[in-house]
Amino acid sequence: MRINNKKLKIIQAGFSLMDTKGFNGTGISDIIAEADIPKGSFYHYFQNKVTFTAEVIDFYAQEVLFHLKEKLEHTNLPPLDRIKELYRGYAKSMIDTHTFPYGGFANKISQEVGHNNPIIQEAANKVFLSIKQAHIDCLRQAVEQNFLSKETNIENLAELIIFSWEGAIVRMKGSYTMDSLLAYTEMLDKLILKEGK
Repeated sequence: MRINNKKLKIIQAGFSLMDTKGFNGTGISDIIAEADIPKGSFYHYFQNKVTFTAEVIDFYAQEVLFHLKEKLEHTNLPPLDRIKELYRGYAKSMIDTHTFPYGGFANKISQEVGHNNPIIQEAANKVFLSIKQAHIDCLRQAVEQNFLSKETNIENLAELIIFSWEGAIVRMKGSYTMDSLLAYTEMLDKLILKEGK
């Protein structure tokens, strides 16, 4: 769905601020200043901060899923290699540019305020389920092509891949080093997605 340019500008400003400062650290006045818009423009497009945040999460999800599906549906590579390449690319981007193409924004906001805001919690959960499904689809192909055992629980394996990555991100932010990302990509290759498991 195409978003009005002004609305998109406000959403992008909100994402940039909330990704750094969180939900509680970002006020509507901060978003208005960052987007360089009149106050009335915010309320023209959004009912309140909670519904705005749900739309910011949806924007984040679309960005993440576009890149993720582009990699996981790249049929020139075997299915398991697609997943490994996806996360190697994420790790390389973070190491080279210190940007976070997929660093758990939706999960972070939901942990902060989701327990009091069902709208935000639901939006964040939709992100996770969409990311998980993209992994499941790729893993199912790996099973069908005999790269993984027919007995593999691909739903659990998809969750392990995602949860381990998000844990590596948390550790990276806590340690101020990229060691956990390098360890994750190595474990993904040699343990988590070992062929024939």
